Amino acid sequence: MNTPDFTHIYDLFKGDKSIATEVLSILKKNIIAEVRQMNQYLIEEKWEKLALAAHTLKSQMNYIACKSTVELLKKVEAYAKKHSHKDLIRSLSLEIFENCRLVSIHLEKELNHQRV
Repeated sequence: MNTPDFTHIYDLFKGDKSIATEVLSILKKNIIAEVRQMNQYLIEEKWEKLALAAHTLKSQMNYIACKSTVELLKKVEAYAKKHSHKDLIRSLSLEIFENCRLVSIHLEKELNHQRV
């Protein structure tokens, strides 16, 4: 699991911390929601929807430079599109979910730091 890097978010808003903080807050909510969706689609074996959710989450993780998680999401997306390697999708997804849990903790710490 890569430690998230929020530099890109702050750079996008040229140091306007209030906007960056709002974006980080939205990102955290979206990551949590997308992980829940992925988990539901995994349970229901809705492979096309799982691929789309992985793609969406991949984009969000790119913003905060979580490259190892992005690579896992690429694999899940590709396998889910092909309905292949279902056991591998499950194990990769568990790793993704744990990485996202840790990212959420980092995001919460960053948000708490900005509120001070």
